[in-house]
Amino acid sequence: MTGTTDAKAGLATLEGYSRAELLRTLEKSPRSQRVQLISEALARLVGRSGHPWMTELAVIADNQHLATRDIRSLTSDLGWASRDAGDPLPTEDLTPDGPVDVDLFRLILVYTRGQRLRFDFRFRQLHECAHTWLMEYDDALIRAFAAYAALGLRHPDALNLYRQSIDASDADQVSRHVCLDGLWMGDHITDQAQLLLDLSGYMIGRGEGGGNLYFRRARAFSRLGDTERARFDVYRAIDMLPPGNNAIHQDYVREMQIISTRADLEEAGRRLLDQVRQEVRETAQQEVADATKVMGERIKSAERLVGDGLLKVVEILGLFVTLAAFVVGGGFAMLKAESWEQITGSAALIGVGSLAFFALLRLIMRWRRD
Repeated sequence: MTGTTDAKAGLATLEGYSRAELLRTLEKSPRSQRVQLISEALARLVGRSGHPWMTELAVIADNQHLATRDIRSLTSDLGWASRDAGDPLPTEDLTPDGPVDVDLFRLILVYTRGQRLRFDFRFRQLHECAHTWLMEYDDALIRAFAAYAALGLRHPDALNLYRQSIDASDADQVSRHVCLDGLWMGDHITDQAQLLLDLSGYMIGRGEGGGNLYFRRARAFSRLGDTERARFDVYRAIDMLPPGNNAIHQDYVREMQIISTRADLEEAGRRLLDQVRQEVRETAQQEVADATKVMGERIKSAERLVGDGLLKVVEILGLFVTLAAFVVGGGFAMLKAESWEQITGSAALIGVGSLAFFALLRLIMRWRRD
């Protein structure tokens, strides 16, 4: 780190906080506990004007040679506490209130501003800031901020930024959590649920599990229709939540209610769909039966009409044949007649037969019509 001073020189002592006491405690504590101890100590400075905790964090981080992942974790926790205390968003031109490594302080400021903008869902401002910061730093967390903002804004480069952050050599638990949070809100992504499951499963496998992780994964299971596993993850997130986090607890409970409501709506939708299908099936069957009945009646009627027509033709042809035979026979009889009386009788017989034929023909036509 450049431009640093001895952290023990001019030790700050504020009400409820002593840098000297913190440094002595850290020297006696295992490295695995140092981040938690620093977070608890600096939390006493949260809420004070000018964000003095950021200056103290820069001094302590330099003195303890904290890794980047530790600084990310501390700025996330303390940034959330600062927001909860009502602190204003630290400005881009904020300067430390003491001699510190200016480069380290700048990184802490960038991380803190990114987390605060994320916590407040200020996607557009975070998107602009993150792209500016990326010209200054090649950093997985800043890429995660850019991906988070792009997912919230539904920008087309969102998934590309997400993969850049996930695949970065300096990716860690904090940057992955920011990416997971962004995916959780990216409900416009077609494979959102699978991406959430993949990342959360990877993080759990690395031992990075926490309440928020299971809370986010519950959304994936819910979208995939696995309500039981979604509820289990929410219950697990609630069990992992320490006391005093009432706002987060409400978020978890609200998600559980959303999952239950979604499951109820999906079940009601399935029942309604089954009911509609059954009604459509029954209606179609009845319509087919009615149509078949009507068609059968029409076919029978047509058959009767055709049969009656053929019968009429046969009967009429029979009458015509009979008439022809009668006329021919009568005419032959007239030709053979030898007296006037026989001729007159034959003619009268032909006339009577013709009249009888027309009378029978009219009787048949009227009977068929009735």
